[in-house]
Amino acid sequence: MPTSFIQTNVEAPWTKTPGNSVGSREDSLIIGGKRQTVLKNVVGNGATFLNLFKVQGIVEILKIQGIVKNVTNSNVLQTVYFDLWDGNGAKEITDNTGVDCSGAIVNGYIGRNAVNTVPASFFNGASGVIEEVTSPPFRVHQKNGVDTLIRFCFTGDANTNLQLEFSAIYKPISGGAQLSNV
Repeated sequence: MPTSFIQTNVEAPWTKTPGNSVGSREDSLIIGGKRQTVLKNVVGNGATFLNLFKVQGIVEILKIQGIVKNVTNSNVLQTVYFDLWDGNGAKEITDNTGVDCSGAIVNGYIGRNAVNTVPASFFNGASGVIEEVTSPPFRVHQKNGVDTLIRFCFTGDANTNLQLEFSAIYKPISGGAQLSNV
């Protein structure tokens, strides 16, 4: 009887893309995309934004989200949304009326689960949730000659201080297209 060997602890080709952080096998196999991840400290008094990803070329975003990793103070975390900045103005990824994420705890989820005229979804992690995801993929085009950025926008107060891991799963559409961390 033939013997087969299965190699373990070997990095599969879908788990890493040059210049990108590690993506999961499930993301790549089920969705067919690349994963870009960045950890950001969310601090700020008043309306604030964080640059997350730089867009190069044209990419199709399949999923964008933030997961709360650490909380010092989240008593005020309001008007939360994602947008695209092209150097001249913002285009909504989620509705800029935002969602109130005050009181966020570890493993809380903020993400785009519908079209851009709908606020982001927020699930705090305090109880189990079944989430109906209706978000269609969307394409993001870099503005020629300008840093085009995907941003996380929010309103905090002087005490707002937490850490989120943001990730985007995407497919490159044009040659050389990618997302990179800012």
